[in-house]
Amino acid sequence: MDIAREIFARLNKPVEINIYPYERCLYQMKTGERDVLLMAKKNPEREQFMLFTDVVASDPQLFYFDSAHKPAFQWTTWSDLKGYKVGVVRGFDYGPFRSEAKKHGVHVEEVSDELQNIRKLMAGRLDLIILNRSTAVYFKQSNPASSANLKSADKAVTNAQFHYALSKKGAAAPLLAQMNDAIRQMKADGTIQRIIGKEN
Repeated sequence: MDIAREIFARLNKPVEINIYPYERCLYQMKTGERDVLLMAKKNPEREQFMLFTDVVASDPQLFYFDSAHKPAFQWTTWSDLKGYKVGVVRGFDYGPFRSEAKKHGVHVEEVSDELQNIRKLMAGRLDLIILNRSTAVYFKQSNPASSANLKSADKAVTNAQFHYALSKKGAAAPLLAQMNDAIRQMKADGTIQRIIGKEN
């Protein structure tokens, strides 16, 4: 959100940020009800109704576990996940995970937001969840007492490339080139790294 505020400040444009379940955000982008979706992964399905900026940041998506319920977890191949209950967020893009999970009989449970997943994991109702590393770091910093047992596997599910997405029907679509200019400037002057660094 801090990155978005800085981008639009550099464009001299007002910005209002709202938080909704991710699947609802995607629907709002399809209809043009919302103009911009923050930190979205690009794929062919989404490109049908959204334009994407240059990459804003990279962030690995990792399997997290609660060491109070599961002392350790590492994985090498998708078949290692067989028999595990894995929590994901509805509408999120996890690279090849969903198709591989189906192929290998992994039990996948969907929820509407990441906090629900973390709570289910801490309650022992899930074996693993997938989180972006920066999200996990932010949660740990915000909830030090309750997150002490939140651990991750070393190997990433995928290394996510995040963009800002603009609804093709939204008012921000004509700003794509200007947003890319701002992103390039913010990378060059270290602004993006400074903002991300606050959470890492």
